[in-house]
Amino acid sequence: MISSATSEIYVEREERELIPSDRPLAPFISVNPGRMHGEPCFTGTRIPIQTLFDPVEGDDPMSEFLTDFPDVSKEMAVAVFGLASRGLLRFLREEQELVPAESPCFKGTRVPTQMLFDHVTTGDPLSAFLQRFPDVSREQALGVVILSRGFLKGLRRL
Repeated sequence: MISSATSEIYVEREERELIPSDRPLAPFISVNPGRMHGEPCFTGTRIPIQTLFDPVEGDDPMSEFLTDFPDVSKEMAVAVFGLASRGLLRFLREEQELVPAESPCFKGTRVPTQMLFDHVTTGDPLSAFLQRFPDVSREQALGVVILSRGFLKGLRRL
């Protein structure tokens, strides 16, 4: 659509939900090209999923995210972390040819990557996880968080 008053060109994006309502993601994640340019958001909001990962990377507890975004429940945030961790685990099992019973660990440690998500969803900041598991570097933990966020951003291509 072209606006003659300002000579600006913009495209109206079609409002349509790309995640079918019967999918396990539907109660937690919405992808709609007409909302937030198709960025995956928490269902029923305009809050991008990415905003859940930003505080973790900044070493803030999940409670700060929940305070800043009261439209997102703790259950939704925990579910999204769970979906991200499962996506990461599935990728690692396929790429590294791990047998399903094996849990991928941080390189050079016996600490399963799943422990990071379990720890963060309890509300502790990343630094508390790193104190509990000193064999895991901050760079390793952030790498797992960033990779997991990437799986959820990939929903945009549905």
